[in-house]
Amino acid sequence: PIPFGERLLHAECEDEEVSCELSPLYAEFYIAHIYLPELSVSMLCEAVMFTGEADLPESSKSLTLLTVNLVLSSSRPMHQSQISEDVTLNCEVWGVHDGMEVEWYFQKEGRGKKLFPGEESHISMEQGVEKSGDLSLTIRGVRVQDEGTYICSVKAERHKIQQILQLQIMQPPKVTVIQNASPTIDLICRTDRYFPLDVKIDWLLNGVPIPNPDLESSSHRRNSDGTYNLTNILKVPAPAGETVPDIYTCSVSHVSVEEPILMNISITSPDVKSSKHTACNMVNLFIVTSVPFTFVLVIIIWIKIHKTRREEKKMV
Repeated sequence: PIPFGERLLHAECEDEEVSCELSPLYAEFYIAHIYLPELSVSMLCEAVMFTGEADLPESSKSLTLLTVNLVLSSSRPMHQSQISEDVTLNCEVWGVHDGMEVEWYFQKEGRGKKLFPGEESHISMEQGVEKSGDLSLTIRGVRVQDEGTYICSVKAERHKIQQILQLQIMQPPKVTVIQNASPTIDLICRTDRYFPLDVKIDWLLNGVPIPNPDLESSSHRRNSDGTYNLTNILKVPAPAGETVPDIYTCSVSHVSVEEPILMNISITSPDVKSSKHTACNMVNLFIVTSVPFTFVLVIIIWIKIHKTRREEKKMV
């Protein structure tokens, strides 16, 4: 039984978007491709004689009846993954398994190579594929360099069909914000370990976008694992002598996240900081001066008590 058979039968009734491509292969053989959301099916078809052709109306005599000899499917032709995750690229076959040859290929940036799952440490394929029909490829600990196009190819006798799968790396950025107050107030927003390249950084002041911000920005730098990092510096004026601090927000947008990543930092007026610092110094001064005084006072009291006891003993 084909698990997606019912879905193919009722796709139109469910208002699913379906596309189909039919290409002649040679002689009476055709290759058909059917695409539904998150499902791709390739079929090796053979034209057969229709005995009732003479009884068909003239407008239908151009129809050709096809039987399906081999089916190759992928339940998710498009995969997205973060770095270090495990991904299984689904590929299953229905039909004749005897003498079937299975091959996986990898293509990226105009270059391709044949994959050897048994020889590459982080790539494996299901065992006993000739019986189960499961040709899925598992990639453990996905890396940036694993992004690309994967081709699941099946050859049976003279015929060959394939499924094309895509693997995209979507690594969300790690965002940190720090303040450098010497000699001016600089807010440093560091965006690290993101992939792909495109990232957008915006600054907000108390929740409102800053018009014409005074910015310095580095170029995109590549990390050793293939991800990128970017540093953005905002120069800000010191807040007025108010007790309420200014809240600055670094907003980072990336294709890997639906909503921007927000990191806040509060900037307090130097006068407020100075008053707090003065109060803190006064407390410290009080502690520093009071501790020796208390110590001396305790010693005087102890001497006095000791002297009184000695005089009482003499009187006795």
